[in-house]
Amino acid sequence: MPEDLADDLVESLEAHYDQLQEVQSELLSRSEGGFKRLAGFQLVLPDGQTCMVPLQPDVANRLLSCFSFEEIQALFDTVARSALNPRTDLCAKF
Repeated sequence: MPEDLADDLVESLEAHYDQLQEVQSELLSRSEGGFKRLAGFQLVLPDGQTCMVPLQPDVANRLLSCFSFEEIQALFDTVARSALNPRTDLCAKF
């Protein structure tokens, strides 16, 4: 999250995110077929929209064993920005 957000807004967003995670978990446990257990990380797209990136729990746990939650969020946000606004000048160097 941007560092210039007010603490109360950050807390409110985190509480809302936790509620969404619970609802998602409940919906997935009711579903037929597919993954019965998923974890996910929310990312912020360059236009401000948010979306959830679902992961199998073992993958999410492996990420969390090496990186902080904030580092994972920053990684996902960077991937989203780069995917939606590619810088071809950087790709030519590799």
